[in-house]
Amino acid sequence: MTRTLGARASPGGPLGFLRTLRWSYTEARPVVLWVFNLRFLVGGMLAFSGEIAVVKAIAGATSWFLAVWAVYLVNGISDIAGDRANGSHRPLASGVLTEHAAVSWCVVLTAASVSIAVRISVVFVLLVVMMLSLGFAYSLGAHAAKRWAVPALTVAAAGGLLTYLAGAEAFHGTIAPAVPVFAIVMALWIAVVGHAKDFGDAVGDRIAGRRTLPIVIGDRSARRVVAVGSATIGVAAVLAAVLYPALLSLVALGPCAVVVCALSLRRTGTDRRSRRRPYRAFMVSQYTVNLLAIGFAATP
Repeated sequence: MTRTLGARASPGGPLGFLRTLRWSYTEARPVVLWVFNLRFLVGGMLAFSGEIAVVKAIAGATSWFLAVWAVYLVNGISDIAGDRANGSHRPLASGVLTEHAAVSWCVVLTAASVSIAVRISVVFVLLVVMMLSLGFAYSLGAHAAKRWAVPALTVAAAGGLLTYLAGAEAFHGTIAPAVPVFAIVMALWIAVVGHAKDFGDAVGDRIAGRRTLPIVIGDRSARRVVAVGSATIGVAAVLAAVLYPALLSLVALGPCAVVVCALSLRRTGTDRRSRRRPYRAFMVSQYTVNLLAIGFAATP
């Protein structure tokens, strides 16, 4: 039935092309794609030196966006079985996007990303290739990083770190000291609090054979780890902002950590939506801190 639905929803011709493109975009989780865009922009803004090569910056942002899109689309393809077990309504799990169409778009997006990157700089090409390699290593193969908690979040944190550095490289061709400091704090935030994503996916993760934190140490212990870890990084972020005023937006991780702690420790219902509240708070924190960073960097 799922296969039939996907076949009917993916007709040939220009209409089918546009539909599969839209569903591929939806499958790649726009809320995540755009937080990567924000990270890229923050990397460029923190490296601000008075002049920005606008065309180069736009090309770099486009190349990076396509690379991240390809990475998350591959992730969606590898997650089909687990997503269906978790009751996900994403395009691949529901059948409106076929696996064949998704793979085709992955090839197109990857090729387009690298083709644009070669027009920017050798360093930027290396960053794009590293991002694609990390993303594919996360999702593909018998030893995919996503199967284990620590490798999965290490790769995710590294992807965030690379994004800030790529923004600085595309905007200016240099990486100012503020960029890696900000990037490291945010990467640690991803590495620790990112485990909240797994709170509502235990059923599908067990079926897929993954060893996420809630499965390895139990849901309650995993929530405590996220709560304590988020509090620790929240304090570290505030200290970093005090010592480095250019990173004032990191202060926002303080109250964000309080919210994540509270949501992680409280009892939740059995439905997936309620169990994913800490992760939604984590995503809000990502947007909040990065938007504030752009605002502070743009202020004379």
